[in-house]
Amino acid sequence: MDFIKKAKEFYINEIKDYEFYLFLSEKVKDKKLKDNLIKIANMEKEHANFWKQFLEKNNVPIPKVDTMNLRKYIALILNQFTNPVLVVSFLELGESGGVKEYYDFLIKFPLSEEEKEKLKKIIIDEIEHETFFAKEAEKFGISNIRDFVLGM
Repeated sequence: MDFIKKAKEFYINEIKDYEFYLFLSEKVKDKKLKDNLIKIANMEKEHANFWKQFLEKNNVPIPKVDTMNLRKYIALILNQFTNPVLVVSFLELGESGGVKEYYDFLIKFPLSEEEKEKLKKIIIDEIEHETFFAKEAEKFGISNIRDFVLGM
């Protein structure tokens, strides 16, 4: 059941993203950025709930998630030395991969019509997150951070 394994991964990633964005929102001083991070965190929580319900429907135990991860500590350290938007722009790197994986899941695995519609909304949300992070990076002249990091 490859699709169950993927759904578990998606659930874990969404919970980690929720916790991370919430954590980061507590560290930034800019009110608008803080509010946007909280909004994105809440969207990630909704996404996690979708995957939780999907797993429960398929009689799969909900995995435990360790939210104390290296990503938080790296963000905390970077936040001390650089603009929080630089930290946020690194988050853009993970969003586009998530969109592709969700799309692959949508077209390859058995979903009800309701689940398909919800997953389409999640894909749109993830694209919006990527767009938000890209715009924030542009504001600070770091719009090519992905190219810089990947050496392109």
